[in-house]
Amino acid sequence: MNNEENIKSLQPIFVKIKNYIEQQNISERQLEKEMNITLGSIYSWRIGKAKPSYDALIKIANYFNVSLDYLVGREKQSVTAQNTSNNATTSPLLARIESLDELQQTKVMAYIDGLQGVNDSIETAFRHGQELEKAKQNQPYNVQNKRMTK
Repeated sequence: MNNEENIKSLQPIFVKIKNYIEQQNISERQLEKEMNITLGSIYSWRIGKAKPSYDALIKIANYFNVSLDYLVGREKQSVTAQNTSNNATTSPLLARIESLDELQQTKVMAYIDGLQGVNDSIETAFRHGQELEKAKQNQPYNVQNKRMTK
């Protein structure tokens, strides 16, 4: 297969990537950064200077929540399109998390757990404050000493 045939065989992939990039309102560079792909890779693939690695294609497919088979043209319909009747759209945040490696996903989950713990603490403190406020309202107030009487 010569270089021109190689570029033509990869063209459907780039059309899909370009469409997804436009739908997500991001640039090729942003996608490369988020996928931890060498900057300029997508352009190099598009002009036939280089071929995308299997790992890069998997990262891109995961990012856009499509199957690798769909991305490379072996399936007619994307997983997202098949599931659209069940789910309105896949969250860009979820797609980004799914594109991370296992260690990075573990860190994100720990961060989320930490946020939930902080949120639980805030809610507990807020409820406690409400209970104190309610208790203050139910007790007589001593104007001279500026404190609650028992």
